[in-house]
Amino acid sequence: MKKTPYSPDPQRQKHRIQEEKRRRPQYEPFLDFWEQLLSIQSAFLAQYSGETPSITEPLKRLKVKEGFPLFSFKNFPIDTGRFRDLFQEILKGIRGANPKMTEQIPLIEKWLAGEGQNLDPWLTLLFQEDGQPFIQAAASCGLDPEILLFLFLAGWKPFLNTQARVLAQDPDLDWSTWSKSYCPVCGGMPLLAYLEEGGTRSGTCSVCEFTWALPRFVCPYCENKDQQKFHYFFSEEEKGFRLEVCEACNHYLKIIDLREWAVEPFPVVDDLVTTHLDLWAKNKGYRRIPLSDRLY
Repeated sequence: MKKTPYSPDPQRQKHRIQEEKRRRPQYEPFLDFWEQLLSIQSAFLAQYSGETPSITEPLKRLKVKEGFPLFSFKNFPIDTGRFRDLFQEILKGIRGANPKMTEQIPLIEKWLAGEGQNLDPWLTLLFQEDGQPFIQAAASCGLDPEILLFLFLAGWKPFLNTQARVLAQDPDLDWSTWSKSYCPVCGGMPLLAYLEEGGTRSGTCSVCEFTWALPRFVCPYCENKDQQKFHYFFSEEEKGFRLEVCEACNHYLKIIDLREWAVEPFPVVDDLVTTHLDLWAKNKGYRRIPLSDRLY
């Protein structure tokens, strides 16, 4: 995979989702919802050029060389007005997606017209103390905290994706020197990894969707390198999907083996159609790497 911000072709992504619905009919309602949400996000990405944080060229080169991400996703500047527009588009597009959305979205729209008119403090709360202040504030407004958090993140993520793409395409930056397990652009952890011909491994950031060469035999979460503490799980029916479990910290990473499953990578879709692996891992007491399961 090319080491760049992931920028899927909306039509090919839509076609892939349709294929997965036929292949996995039990996922159809789930994928219907995500198809609509991804379509709204893609339409925004197509017309938003983005702005980047202020950072000098020498500082960018130094950060990449020394192993520091270019910026932190936790304090990335967002155009609040544009965020509100996208947020409202998302509310409109998924209003009847499921009973909980049908119930909550009218309440959120009412809140948005009143207490939620100023979204700046809410965006500030998103990443404070793992989102707990945001959850508490949402509950105090009589809203479902998890749904509001999910919808805020769904509206926030395309901004970061667009702006990170601008930074990542800087021709003066040499990404081949990056050897860390976290994203060189924003510091996010990998959503999942891809194994390619020759055994190389690429990680796709769970936050900005940048793709980079992910070190093998290193736990992205605790940096364990003891091979005796890694275990791999897969089924005979789906050899292209596997779980890499680190017994040192009890976290896992989903891996798509493109040598076994010859498809065009669509990280968001690939993550969705391997939800059964997440359920299996959870039942076994394993945990997903933080910042991989809350940002879509």
